[in-house]
Amino acid sequence: QGATGEVLRAEGKLLRLHQTGMADQIGKIDEELRLAAQLQKEFLPESVPEVGDCRFGILWRPAGYVSGDIYDVERLDEKHIGIFLADAVGHGVPAALMTMFIKRSLRTKEVGPDGYRIVEPGEALARLNTDLAERQTGKVRFATAVYGVLNTETRVLRIARAGHPIPMWLKADGPTEMLEPDGGLLGVFPEATFEQSEITLGQGDRLLIYSDGFEMA
Repeated sequence: QGATGEVLRAEGKLLRLHQTGMADQIGKIDEELRLAAQLQKEFLPESVPEVGDCRFGILWRPAGYVSGDIYDVERLDEKHIGIFLADAVGHGVPAALMTMFIKRSLRTKEVGPDGYRIVEPGEALARLNTDLAERQTGKVRFATAVYGVLNTETRVLRIARAGHPIPMWLKADGPTEMLEPDGGLLGVFPEATFEQSEITLGQGDRLLIYSDGFEMA
């Protein structure tokens, strides 16, 4: 019985050491995930612009520490706003890292010695797609996206879509219209092209852009 007791005490001590080590590892993982979440938030706009009578509302609620979705509402000049939403296919940290790459890779303006040019939505998505496709190594990773440029004076919106859920044009006086410019997933075919639609928003109209997480919720 004495020998058995010694064995049990030794096993108990070993078990406690394992539990302590596991708790430390879980704590480190938790800390790293929190840091990843903070880093991803730093890629999101601190505020959204208000130009003329155009207003923007945003709901971004990750299911976990980090999100596979990323967005931007950017003032391109005194009368143009860029609106962007992307969803990296997958979950967790890999998808979150991809969203940060996507955000950094989206080119909305070209600046030259004679001034600047606002990049058209279809062209911007095509360039982003090429960047993603050319950087694929091993397992293919891809994303969906919507990008639009709004003229806040004329309310003309030019918008392109890359495999993303269809934006909804909620008219103040009239039926809801689905905006369906054609375009495949980002990061699959380097030479893919993306159609562009153009609409004129009326007074009181709203545009709803969302990811598949919204549909699931």
